[in-house]
Amino acid sequence: MTLVQDKSSVLSNNSNLNRNDSPELLQQLQELKHLMKDDENLKDFIEFFDDDFLLAFIKGKKLDLGKAYTTLVNFIDIRRRKYRHIFKPLVPSKNASLNAGILRILKNRDHRNRFVLVNRTWKWNCKQVSADDTNAMFMLIMDEYFRVDCHKTEGLVGIFDMFGFSMDHVREATPNKVYQLIDLLWKNVPVRYTALHIVNTGFFMNCLLKIVHPFLPKKVRERLIIHSNDLASLHAHIPKEILPESLGGPIIEEEAFDINFEQRIRNKEEYYQKFSE
Repeated sequence: MTLVQDKSSVLSNNSNLNRNDSPELLQQLQELKHLMKDDENLKDFIEFFDDDFLLAFIKGKKLDLGKAYTTLVNFIDIRRRKYRHIFKPLVPSKNASLNAGILRILKNRDHRNRFVLVNRTWKWNCKQVSADDTNAMFMLIMDEYFRVDCHKTEGLVGIFDMFGFSMDHVREATPNKVYQLIDLLWKNVPVRYTALHIVNTGFFMNCLLKIVHPFLPKKVRERLIIHSNDLASLHAHIPKEILPESLGGPIIEEEAFDINFEQRIRNKEEYYQKFSE
């Protein structure tokens, strides 16, 4: 299969990344392309992914070409083989989680200039949105973040608001689905996660945490901070001034989140359609 890059796509016109890249970085870009050319599973993507996209892998892995290449291999593999059932139909217009507003990005960065992702479980209607839909939405967000925004921030911090987590969610968010999400986010995108905060935990969420916590990768456990129902504890890590009212902040929900970021995802409909074919 040969993929042809659409020069009118958002990818090919991405001008947000730094254009004053160092000679070392540009040399690594050429070396990465050579590695792709020699890889049967990657060579068709050389023309599909533009330079800015590939540079994001190198920058995200701190100019470690080996790690950048491995992450790119994984990035393709999860879509083409490992989690094909998630990515085969993945286009923004059909992602139920995106339309439900379960996962959103704060409009403002935190005091350490970190990108803040908020998961709002109370917006998750399990009869309308599956765990696969939600996991796929995480990947839509990560794709857009590392492609455009990751070089502008000091990493990403996640807030998981588990208010309303019920038996219906337990049936969807099985330990296997939790592991799947960790696998998707941790090994397959060039993103640096600096902290994962869990708030408003109840009985069912505490039970799930007890089951999955011992099996989480060490780096995930080290970055995981559980605040139970103590929002003041969360505010000691994330300034309440940038948070929505649902997390104890002063900003109404409609004003707290970055709608432009979400629109950029929606604008890539054609790109994701081609990628899923």
